[in-house]
Amino acid sequence: VFTCDILTDEQRDLIAIYIISQLGTHYDWILLFLEGIRYIFHVMLPYREFHKHICSTLWNDAYKSVGIDLCPNINYPSPADLSESKLLRKSHLL
Repeated sequence: VFTCDILTDEQRDLIAIYIISQLGTHYDWILLFLEGIRYIFHVMLPYREFHKHICSTLWNDAYKSVGIDLCPNINYPSPADLSESKLLRKSHLL
């Protein structure tokens, strides 16, 4: 579990609203495939956004919606990219 210490309570609420607004949208299987290519073969293929998400891009976009870019210069971050974000801190569950 990761947390972002710089978030205000208002930003946390807005992120939750953003995530809820995305319920029922389609999963981006094409992006998932292209990300696999990127990580296996280190090749970035062109991609046209269709306002769909994979899990990591959903959370990245939610943070961007409140002005926080977790992964600058990465359009479609993977879970590994998010885990390396300097804005996130790994927290331990009790």
